[in-house]
Amino acid sequence: MSIITFKNKYWNTFYQSAVNKININHPSQFAVFTVGEARGINTILEFGCGNGRDAFFFSNYFKKIYAFDSSEEIINKNIKQYSQINNLKFLKYDLNNNFVKKNVLLTEKKAIYARFFIHALTDDEIRLFISLCAKLLKKNECLYLEYRTEKDKKGKKVTKNHYRNYIKKRFLNNLLNDFNLESIYFVMGLGYAKFKDDDAFVARHIIVKK
Repeated sequence: MSIITFKNKYWNTFYQSAVNKININHPSQFAVFTVGEARGINTILEFGCGNGRDAFFFSNYFKKIYAFDSSEEIINKNIKQYSQINNLKFLKYDLNNNFVKKNVLLTEKKAIYARFFIHALTDDEIRLFISLCAKLLKKNECLYLEYRTEKDKKGKKVTKNHYRNYIKKRFLNNLLNDFNLESIYFVMGLGYAKFKDDDAFVARHIIVKK
């Protein structure tokens, strides 16, 4: 079984279980931060949307939200849960397949948002994702990124079985340089993404297409 197949199976099982019980009306701290920063934006593309709580929050502030996840289980749940939200669309997406632009409006001013997504990817998948962002973003459009850093490796985890790739700053910065992207805001530390006993040591970026 490939790591891709394994991870997809894992996430489908995870979202079928009772473990994933977070108030869907309560956005992450990073989503609130992003709304305050992403002014003049019409469209948000969210990758790794999970249970859709941030996408739902964004639907109150932006004209169109496209929320992607590799788990068919959670996408189907979200479609049912948020069927009355007209400006919110959930779509299954696998980074190893070509990005399908069908039914995705990319002509308006947009931003890409990914919280706790890239540390669930292998290094090769992160490169694919950053490459995709560079293709989708126009000049001066931004990627909002939050992820677990290498300093989080020894911290307590509420969900211990998740695959996690603890991201090194130099690794990501080199990727941004490769794809003509620039970090214009960066902060890292504790307290940004606390959930119960899991106070993740995270990094936050605002990244712009040059």
